[in-house]
Amino acid sequence: MKVKILLVMFTAAVLCLSCSRNGEKQLVYTGVIEATTIQVPALTGGKIETLLVDTGDRVEKGQLLARIDTLELSFQKQKLQGALEEIRAQEQLTTTKLKQAKNDLEYMRKKFRRFQKLLESSSVNQQTVDDLKNRLEKSESDKFSR
Repeated sequence: MKVKILLVMFTAAVLCLSCSRNGEKQLVYTGVIEATTIQVPALTGGKIETLLVDTGDRVEKGQLLARIDTLELSFQKQKLQGALEEIRAQEQLTTTKLKQAKNDLEYMRKKFRRFQKLLESSSVNQQTVDDLKNRLEKSESDKFSR
């Protein structure tokens, strides 16, 4: 904004000087035109490895200004990749355990139904069926608490 105002003032002064008639006193103005300072943030943090431009150099859009040391970032990336692999392994293990628990529960249900039929024909005693029922209920409550 300051630059625009100063440029307008400068242009007006030049026009005034160029329009003066011979014999009339010319007006001369002096001034300073300020440049705009621009902050350029880096896309990543880190230590500057190489500075490719100097203060006051003219730069173009998209021009590389500096190189940042990315060694620390690569270490962080490796650490995060390792953590991700560990999470995936844990997920796979948990999925396997869940499938096994579902299979065990289904097995306990079938076994309980078989033993109930055997109890009706007096082939097993009530205590055995009660024990199986207790284990089945525990398996079912374990399934829902996971």
